[in-house]
Amino acid sequence: MKPQFPLMLIGMLLFEAFQTPAALKCYKCEGSTCGPTAEICSADQDRCQTITGQNGTVKGCSTKAECEKLGSAANC
Repeated sequence: MKPQFPLMLIGMLLFEAFQTPAALKCYKCEGSTCGPTAEICSADQDRCQTITGQNGTVKGCSTKAECEKLGSAANC
């Protein structure tokens, strides 16, 4: 029975590995202070965006719908 335990453990680890998707990370900043800070995006946020305007730059997580709504104003 001892050889079955390692096989069960490996099976459980593989199952968990495929059940947990890797989270997207995007740089986050607002205004003129952009540092190497990353944020973990939520499950529905599937892309990173950068918006540059007169008041500085905004970077962070975004969804496809948000990027489409912003159009050419956002670099997604």
